[in-house]
Amino acid sequence: MKKQEQSQEEIYLQKLGKRIKELRKEKGFTNRDFLAYDSGVSRSLLISWEKGGNITFRNLIRIIKNGFKMEVEEFFSHGFDKENIAKPSENKELKSASKTKSRK
Repeated sequence: MKKQEQSQEEIYLQKLGKRIKELRKEKGFTNRDFLAYDSGVSRSLLISWEKGGNITFRNLIRIIKNGFKMEVEEFFSHGFDKENIAKPSENKELKSASKTKSRK
């Protein structure tokens, strides 16, 4: 796999983890009493996913359907692609530009 693709995958895993955590908190559950029981996944896995760890499709569906009790479309309807995803080369350019500005 190319380095650029890995970076993009990591960005989406971070977004996915953020979405899982936001929904869990919105529903007022801790990671212990919500997904661990309702969806049958372990607490340690949930914590890993919320931090951007790799998740299987099967487990993602279990979380969405059993844990959140929602449709897959609804889970993904809140802007995974609305935020700009910069390519790795663009990230370097942005960092360089911000360093230059902070020096002035």
